Amino acid sequence: MAVVAPTCTEAKPQDESPSQVCAQIGSASRWLCFLWTRLPGQYTASKLDAFEQFRLQSSHWKVLAILLLTPGPCLLANLLLESIPLADPATGFRHSVAFQLRHFFASVIQTMFPALVKKNCVPDFAIGSWKLVAAFAVIQGAIAISTNAVISLSTGVYPVPFAHFTPSIPMGVIGTLLCYRRQAWGPESSDFRAKSTKVDHRLAMEMLPIFVYPVFTALFMSLPPREQLWLSLLLPVIKLALKRWLWLVSRSDGDLVGGITCCVGHLYHILFTDVILQNAKSVQTLAVVVLFNVGQMLLNCRYIMKDASALEIAKQQLQGEYLKNLTDNVAYNAMRFANESDVADKLHAQQPTALLSTYPGYHRKAFVHRHSKRVRGSALLSSPSLAHVKRLSVTSLRRMHQDAGRRGSNSTTMSSSWSKQGSALVQVLPVSGNQRRSISLDDFSSHAHLLQQLMGALELSKVSSIESHSTITREVYVQRVVSALHQTEMILLRSYITIVATSFYVFYLVYIFELPNRPYFATLVSMSTIADVGQTSQRLLLLCGLEIVFLGIYVALIQRRLGVSALYQLAFVLRSQFILVQAKFVMLSLVILGFPLAHYGNGISIA
Repeated sequence: MAVVAPTCTEAKPQDESPSQVCAQIGSASRWLCFLWTRLPGQYTASKLDAFEQFRLQSSHWKVLAILLLTPGPCLLANLLLESIPLADPATGFRHSVAFQLRHFFASVIQTMFPALVKKNCVPDFAIGSWKLVAAFAVIQGAIAISTNAVISLSTGVYPVPFAHFTPSIPMGVIGTLLCYRRQAWGPESSDFRAKSTKVDHRLAMEMLPIFVYPVFTALFMSLPPREQLWLSLLLPVIKLALKRWLWLVSRSDGDLVGGITCCVGHLYHILFTDVILQNAKSVQTLAVVVLFNVGQMLLNCRYIMKDASALEIAKQQLQGEYLKNLTDNVAYNAMRFANESDVADKLHAQQPTALLSTYPGYHRKAFVHRHSKRVRGSALLSSPSLAHVKRLSVTSLRRMHQDAGRRGSNSTTMSSSWSKQGSALVQVLPVSGNQRRSISLDDFSSHAHLLQQLMGALELSKVSSIESHSTITREVYVQRVVSALHQTEMILLRSYITIVATSFYVFYLVYIFELPNRPYFATLVSMSTIADVGQTSQRLLLLCGLEIVFLGIYVALIQRRLGVSALYQLAFVLRSQFILVQAKFVMLSLVILGFPLAHYGNGISIA
C-alpha cells in the first residue's frame, strides 16, 4: 500500500512572511533615503557670469535693500485684502458684497502673476500692453465670483463649499480660449510652443500642492493632542516628497530648479509648520517640529563642509600657473576657467549644456557674444533679444575663416611631415630573409634625423597629454564650484524663506487679531486674548530665532570655506529671479492664508 507523505502547504507562507516584511521595510527605507538625499544640480556658466557681474556692480546697501524689501509686495497684498471688512457668512449671499470684492481682487492678482512669469521665462510670449494683461485678469476675476454666485443662487447654499477651487475649471477653459484667440501673444513656432507648454505645466504643478497642505491643516486642527503628535511625524515625509516631486517637474531648468523647489515646496512647508506651532495642543508636538528643523539645519552645515572638502581636492589637482593664479574667490576662479576655450568646449558638450542657461535672464550679451561660435544656432538663442549673436559681423566671420585656413595649412604640413616619418620608419625595419645591406654615412644622417623627429613627436605627445590633463582638472574644478554654489543657493533660500515667512506670519496674526474679521478665521478662534497671541508669537519666534542663528553660521561657513559672500549670492538669486520669487510669495500666501476664512466654505473647525 502506497504511503502518501503529508505536504506542508501552509508552512511556506509562514516562512515567507518574515522575508516579505523585511523586503517591504527595505524598500520603504530605500525610498526614504532617496527622498532624504540632496537634490542634484549646478549653475551654468552663464549664471555664474551673471552672479560675478552682480557681485562686482552691487554695493552693500543694494544687497541689504534687496534682502529687506523682497517680502514687501507679499506683505502689502495680504494686509490690504484682509483690511476689507467682511459680513458674517451666516447672513447669506446677498450680504456678501465685501467678500466678493475681496475674492475678486485675490483672483485678479493670482491671474496676473502667471502671465508675468510666462513672459519672463519665454521672451517670445508677447503679452502686449499692461492694459491687455489687466483686462485678462479682470475677466478671470469676474469668472471666479460669477461661478460662485451662480452656484450659491441656484442651490441656496452659502458659503459655497471650497469656493477657492470651484471656479478653477471655468477659469481654465475661458482663459485657454482667450489665449487661443489672441494668436498675437506668441509666434507660431514649435520652439515657442514647447517652451510655452513647459512653463504652463510647471505653473500647474506648482499649484497642485495647494490641495495637500490645506487638507492637512484642517485635519491637524481637528485632532486631539495624541493624534496631532503622530500627524506631525509625517511632516518631514510630506516635505521631502513634495520637494522631490517639484524637482522632477522643473529639473530641465537647472538654474531655476533651486528657486522653484524652495519658493514653492519650502514656503508651503513653513506656513504649515507655523500653523502647527500655533495650534499644537501638546509640548511633545512642538518638540517634534523644532527637533526636525534643527536636524535639517545641522545637515545643511555638514553639506557645506562636504562641498568645501570636494572643492579643496579639485583645487589640489591643479598645476602650474593655474594653481598659482587662484584667488580666494572661487566664483571668480571658476568663471575665468569657464571662459577658456578648451574648458568651455567641455562644458558645452555636456547634456544638457552647462555653458548657457535655459533662463533668458542669465543671457548676458557679453558672455553670449564671447561664446557665440559654440552656441550659434542653439534653440536657447531663439529669443529676439539675442538675435545679435546670430548676426555676427562680416569682419568677425572673415577672421574665423582666416583662422580656419591657417589651421588647414598647418594640418597639411603636419600630415606631410608624418608621411615622411612613415617612409623613414619603413627603411629602418630589418630586411626580410638573409639579405643584408651596408649602412652608409647618409643612412646614419637620415637615421639621426628620423630619431630627432621621433623625439619631437614624443615631446609633442607629452605636451598634448599634459594639456589634456590640465583641461580635465580645470573642468572638474569648475564643476565642483558650480555644484557647491547650487547647493548653497538652496540652503540660503530655505533659511531666508523660513525667517521671512515666520516673521511675516507673526505680524499677520497680530494684525488680524485687531481687525473685525478675526472671528471668521478658524485658525484664530482659539486666541481670544492678546496673551494668547503673545504665546503663539513666542513659539513662532523661537523657530525664527533658531533659523537666524543658523543663517549666520551658513554665511560664515560659506565665506570661510568657499570664499563666496553668501549674502551677495542670496541677493543675486532674489534679484535675478524677481518675477518668479514674487509670484510664488504672493500667490501662495494669498491662497494658504485665506483658506481658513469661513467665507470660503472649507469647513475647518477646532476640536
